[in-house]
Amino acid sequence: MKAALLESFGKPLRLADLERPVAEPSEVVVRMKTSGVCHSDLHNIDGDWAVVPELPIVPGHEGVGTVVETGQAVTNVRVGDRVAIWFYNNTCRSCESCLSGHENYCDQRVMTGFSVNGSFAEYAKISGDFAIKIPDSLGDVEAAPITDAGLTAWRAFKVANIRPGDSVAVFGVGGVGHLVLQLAKLGGAHVIAVDIGEEKLRMAERLGADVVLDASDASIGSTIKYEMGGVRVAMCCAAVASAYEQAMFSLKTGGTLVAIGLPPGNIEVSPLNTAFFGIHVAGTFIGNRRDLTEVLALAATGKVKALAQTYPFEMVNEAVEDLRRAKVNGRPVLVFGG
Repeated sequence: MKAALLESFGKPLRLADLERPVAEPSEVVVRMKTSGVCHSDLHNIDGDWAVVPELPIVPGHEGVGTVVETGQAVTNVRVGDRVAIWFYNNTCRSCESCLSGHENYCDQRVMTGFSVNGSFAEYAKISGDFAIKIPDSLGDVEAAPITDAGLTAWRAFKVANIRPGDSVAVFGVGGVGHLVLQLAKLGGAHVIAVDIGEEKLRMAERLGADVVLDASDASIGSTIKYEMGGVRVAMCCAAVASAYEQAMFSLKTGGTLVAIGLPPGNIEVSPLNTAFFGIHVAGTFIGNRRDLTEVLALAATGKVKALAQTYPFEMVNEAVEDLRRAKVNGRPVLVFGG
């Protein structure tokens, strides 16, 4: 099978011929139709996180495809079913996190495209219990970003506890942020979208943002707080430290910063301001199987739609570079032939 192989950090992926995976008793093998390209893939390829994958590895964790082989212990999906190859390939099912419904924080989680080969290949495999079915009414291209960007946005929306009438600022309206924006509007919030570039700001308006602001203004957080009254929730989807600084400053007393984007390094938080203004900082990471089932069902209604720019699978390196240079509105999605 053809696969995009990461052999050296910071280098282009190599299109290689690898053996097709074989399903173990509890696994399924999936023939890929599409795969999104995520900012996490960039960090993976660049090796700039504190923990890096063992090379060589096939990246990718936003896959949609058809089951072509099932292990003998698999009962929830069958050959021919269309399923997601998503970030969680498997978990232990028995730790405190798993048992409490927080399997996304399992210490023994197996991560697609990081711990095991991912969806930048013609075939991939996943634990049968984690092969989540795609609703029939959701297309292959539209579904791919929902399996991770949509899932992350949906989990963050839950964590933020957004209520009708809330003021919400979304910092970064890229692959995850444009979905966070749509969910906040669906939840009845007044949404301020913050990003750089006229094209992204106009896109945010089309998606329903009530106000759009250019993040190139370093005082944008102050503008939101003092000229607009501040926001109850700041959803930081941008993977840059400056966005977090602006987001924190934009909050009104008692507000919540939800950390979604993952810039390398650390962000400074003032204990004095956090305590004095009653600020909450909430973390959220991907989501669990129930979250994924819910957000796929929501996307299938058309109330939330992932924007995508498609690339033939063979142009995977072009898709990666376009994402790196912020040339894509929404998500790059690889399309497999055949």
